[in-house]
Amino acid sequence: MQTPWVFNEVSLDVTTSIGLTFANQPTTKETILKKADNALSQTKEDGKNTTRTLI
Repeated sequence: MQTPWVFNEVSLDVTTSIGLTFANQPTTKETILKKADNALSQTKEDGKNTTRTLI
């Protein structure tokens, strides 16, 4: 269990999901952002506090 973040005497449980991608060949910024968005969507489906990398 993680320690909650306390702000103004309010306890908050904070989690992070991260989607990553790498440009392994010449590509457009739109393609890179779409891959990163897909990776983020997949990691959110997997649950909290996860990462997903698409190459």
